[in-house]
Amino acid sequence: MGSWNLSPGLNHVGAFQSSGQPWCSGGNTSTNTAARIAFPKVTRWIVITNTSANAVKVGFSSAGTGGSNYFTVAGNTTSPRLEVKISAIWIKSAVDGNAATVDVVAGLTAISADKVSTDSGENWAGEPGV
Repeated sequence: MGSWNLSPGLNHVGAFQSSGQPWCSGGNTSTNTAARIAFPKVTRWIVITNTSANAVKVGFSSAGTGGSNYFTVAGNTTSPRLEVKISAIWIKSAVDGNAATVDVVAGLTAISADKVSTDSGENWAGEPGV
């Protein structure tokens, strides 16, 4: 006999229409290697504040910050609110040898973080542009 006790997935519209559960992490630092910042649930939105003078690369996979699939948050600035459903981000200083530090604020859905993965890895890894 089947079960009707199903958990929400990535296409569960209601999870993205309601306000997100607040989540924040401060003082995340990276220098020459990408540092992973994991979310306990799939995000509805994120905001990244670069609290250092050095620019920081932000990617949605570990390969993104080492290649060309990242965006940059300039020193002492804040990104716009990004409406993305992700389970982690990776940060890396844009200048080798110089540390970059970020604070991250997110709104979380009720969707389990493991729902955002592919055959190539977590968080859309292996997808074009990631």
